[in-house]
Formats: sequence, C-alpha cells, structure tokens
Amino acid sequence: IMIFINNDYNQVNDNKPSNNRSGSFFIQGFIFAIVNPKAILFFSALFPRFVDTDSHLLSQLPLLLIPIITIAYLCFMLYVLFGSLIINMFTNNKSIGKILALLMIAAGISMVFL
Repeated sequence: IMIFINNDYNQVNDNKPSNNRSGSFFIQGFIFAIVNPKAILFFSALFPRFVDTDSHLLSQLPLLLIPIITIAYLCFMLYVLFGSLIINMFTNNKSIGKILALLMIAAGISMVFL
C-alpha cells in the first residue's frame, strides 16, 4: 500500500536508520546461521549418519564439513546476486512493484473467500 502512496519506492524505509558496515552484516548473518533451528535440525539429523564411530572423529570432520560449507557459501552468494538483480529491477521499474502489490492484495482477498 505504501508503494501506491509514495511515488518513490526508496522513500518507504527512510525512517529507519541505516547501518552499512559490512562487519555488522557478517556478524548478524553468522549469528542467524548459528541459531537457525532448521540448520540445527539438519545437522543433528543428517550429520551423525555419515560419522564413523569406530575411527577418529577429527579426521572425519574436514571431509564432512568442507563440502557443506562450500555449498552453503555458494548458495548464499547466489541469493545475494539474485537479490541485487531483483532490487535493481524493482528500483528501475515502478510498475512491477504496483503489479506485485495488486497480486498480493488479490491473494489476500482470495484467501478470505476460500
């Protein structure tokens, strides 16, 4: 609704102070990843199946963690890349934001009647 009221999409969030330090973003992302319940459940359910209890645990950790960390890093980088592309698409074209807002309103109205 704020997109319809304001002609400029960037003016919607002007009341919030911005903190653009990359270190604080890294810390926030790291804390979010550590306390994420989905990640904790994933590791507690899947990780023990690949650990051989008869051999030394420290020799197995790099072989198990390096592929997981690499895949997670690549996925997060893809999120950042596509997110920046989508942000550029929305900031350069105001009609897309209005169309998506109308679709969200229509979806909400359809949920009421279904």
